Amino acid sequence: MKNLSFILIVFSILFVSASLGVDLNRENDEMEEIISINVQESVRKFFFSSHLPGFSTSFTQNGLNYFSSVGLNVLQKVIQSTTIPDSEGEVKSPVGKLKYWLSNAQLSGTQFNGASIKIVEGQGLLVTVTGFSTTCVTHWHYRRNAWPHISGTGTATVQVGGNIQMLVSLSANNEHLQSHVIRCDVSLYRFDIHVSGKGSKIYNFILKMAKKSVQNAVTNMLKGAISQNTENGLNKALANFLVLQKIKDDVVFDIGMVQNPQFGASKLTLFESGEAYRVNNQVECPQSVCPQRNLPTSTSNQMLEMFMSDFVTNSFSNVFYQEKMFQMRITPDEVPASSWVKLNTDFFQNTIPQLPQRFPHCDMTIVTYATQPPSSVFTPKGANINAIGDMEVWVNVNGTLKEAFVLTGNFAASGNATLSGHYLKPLVTYVKSAWTLKSSNIGNFPVSTLNFMFDFFGKSFVIPLVNQRIQNGIKLPSVKGINFVNPSLKFSDNILSISTDVNYTPQN
Repeated sequence: MKNLSFILIVFSILFVSASLGVDLNRENDEMEEIISINVQESVRKFFFSSHLPGFSTSFTQNGLNYFSSVGLNVLQKVIQSTTIPDSEGEVKSPVGKLKYWLSNAQLSGTQFNGASIKIVEGQGLLVTVTGFSTTCVTHWHYRRNAWPHISGTGTATVQVGGNIQMLVSLSANNEHLQSHVIRCDVSLYRFDIHVSGKGSKIYNFILKMAKKSVQNAVTNMLKGAISQNTENGLNKALANFLVLQKIKDDVVFDIGMVQNPQFGASKLTLFESGEAYRVNNQVECPQSVCPQRNLPTSTSNQMLEMFMSDFVTNSFSNVFYQEKMFQMRITPDEVPASSWVKLNTDFFQNTIPQLPQRFPHCDMTIVTYATQPPSSVFTPKGANINAIGDMEVWVNVNGTLKEAFVLTGNFAASGNATLSGHYLKPLVTYVKSAWTLKSSNIGNFPVSTLNFMFDFFGKSFVIPLVNQRIQNGIKLPSVKGINFVNPSLKFSDNILSISTDVNYTPQN
């Protein structure tokens, strides 16, 4: 499953970063620790077709509030990378018009009091940074164009304090999220400049006369820098974000966006594909095998809630069937010693007399496999699974396996699941089968007596064996340092829902 996607958890931190103009294009170990799960091309990029989302992930305002505050710890380590472009302009002074240049600006001592992310219904995310302060050291130069050509050069120290507010929208583009800065407002409540170097006394005098115009120019410069850094940096990070989860060497799980995000009154919802693919056979699951479902609307007050339809499990079933993973081989040594059912021909003396007559005192091997993709349906009690397949019964005659007979039938199972850390752990609780004789090398015989035996065998052996094989569960996608807090899992008609709070611990 992809899952709980936690994509927006990372984005929440990135939004605050970008709102302060952090250059997300640069290499940074701390940021890479959070956002890079490496990049893979989505197979659906090449043959994208619209379908209902297999799952959705909703983030409440409480969740965004938590991650905007957690993001401060990360931001204070990377904020010094803010890029301020060189600038130039003209100001009026008592000695006439002066041309000035500012270049090679470097930040230090950057701090801020707080940051918040608020959902704006129908629009996007409103990112607010309050109490932003920094010291900028830059090279300066001025020159009077008219005669006399007075000029000066040196170093300028600029101390800035202010607030930043930015409205960012999100859309789906080629399965990735894409950001767009709708508006950016910068208000400075502190703006002090002191220069040193040749002609600095004149320049300080001129700056006092032209402080307001220079402050307005710097404010506009910051607006442009912040908007550009946010949009370019975020979109690069979003475009490189993993949309495929590798399940095994030739099977991937697509969590790409199939619809634009929805900005509700108090929730942000992402709509993800939720379809599994074979890497070398990029074919979407047919509607007859993977019926699509409409997902409900989030109602939880926890930080995060995900709805997953049984479209996702049927998609996996379709791919696993193609990969021949629905096969089971049972040998005598795998049958528990305590089981009254034994895999040898003597055990079937009363139910299939001709079997031990034809092959006396021989061990048996059973091979079962699905002949079409098993189907699953979510119900309020859990998941129901139905499969159609064959059962081959082989006899070991002096080290050579010989086919005795083949049964064909229906197989039904049900179960539920629990959450353990970042793993969804299925548990099979019920198995029942009904078989008929498909072919036989020992003649015809009634199968009805075997069905009871197989049901008992399924309960005492197959269920424990299957549960043992799936006990590790399915790893949900996650970001390092993020843990579930008070998670809950609920089944309903065609839908599995997971709601949880989260806790984030920055990684070293």
